[in-house]
Amino acid sequence: METLLASARVSSDIRGRLQSHGIAGVQARHYDGHDYLDEKREALALLLHLLQEQSANVVHIKTA
Repeated sequence: METLLASARVSSDIRGRLQSHGIAGVQARHYDGHDYLDEKREALALLLHLLQEQSANVVHIKTA
């Protein structure tokens, strides 16, 4: 997830929030009350698209 979203230019802040990494610093801890829900939804929708795109490029080989 980290690598795919980074390659799609999703900010490290949003990637960290999606992975529930602690956001450090006084500003984040005490002053930033925004939940970033819209930004996280957008990043997850992009991740789904990227995964579906990669899955479509996988060759499935049936074995007997």
